[in-house]
Amino acid sequence: MTIQQMRYFKQLKIVQEHFGTVNSSRFSPDGTQIVSALSDGTIRIWDITLNKEVHVLQGHSDSVTDAEFSPDGNQIVSCSTDQTILLWDVKTEKIIRVFLGHWNGVTSVQFLFYGGFLSGSADCTIRAWDEDSVEDVITHPGHKKTINSVQASQTDFTVVTASDDTTATIWNWSLLKPLQILTGHTNHVLKARFSPDDHFVVSCSRDKTVRIWSTKTGEAIKKLEGHSNAVRDVKYFSDGQTIVSCSDDQTIRLWDVKLGDETQTLNGHEKGVTGIDISPDGNRIVSCSKDGTVRLWGRL
Repeated sequence: MTIQQMRYFKQLKIVQEHFGTVNSSRFSPDGTQIVSALSDGTIRIWDITLNKEVHVLQGHSDSVTDAEFSPDGNQIVSCSTDQTILLWDVKTEKIIRVFLGHWNGVTSVQFLFYGGFLSGSADCTIRAWDEDSVEDVITHPGHKKTINSVQASQTDFTVVTASDDTTATIWNWSLLKPLQILTGHTNHVLKARFSPDDHFVVSCSRDKTVRIWSTKTGEAIKKLEGHSNAVRDVKYFSDGQTIVSCSDDQTIRLWDVKLGDETQTLNGHEKGVTGIDISPDGNRIVSCSKDGTVRLWGRL
């Protein structure tokens, strides 16, 4: 990566302030809105252009752990420690459907490019759901301990999960079998995500490290060290050359994938940073924290 290609960011604004932890924040597909999942049981949508909160979704009875927009931006799927998954109509703020099946808190949810969505849970299962049915289509016992994140490839039927059992696992979802078990972390793996070309997986852990793995061989390619506390979330930029991570050490860090070096540390949060996302154009980062804030960062 040349110096000209390197990404540097600065804080633009605090877009939301709340009492209690914000567990996740995600951009809408067009990058104009942010959906946040809160520990107070609400889901809140912020319009970046209007610079104001435009929707509050209330329906969960406990902490909302994850929420994301549908590919067309008209719906949101959310999950909670109340063991439910809710599908919402964004404009009306109404619940379209309630999905029951997990018998412990639901930690992660993601829309699938071919329809429906996936979920992961503290009940150690991965489940696939059809938006038109309240029952799960597939249930798979993925790990022996809590599943902290689940992500499907955007090109095929592979899925990657992260677990408290210290592993990340790549699955052939159509065959319901593991392709690679990624071992090397020494504590809970909190997130695992595919690279844009699906050739790699990046994971982060309570062991304070970020690791890059080959999806083909399961081999650990790089270990990124610099955080001084648990790394909560991690994600590739769309060019596959930069990774962003966040941590309980209150920082957000950017990494050069090829060199394995940290290129920038972003400070501002006053407590641990729980989640991050990258805007579709790659020019902004949104972060959320135990300090109750959602912050927007822009390229220098």
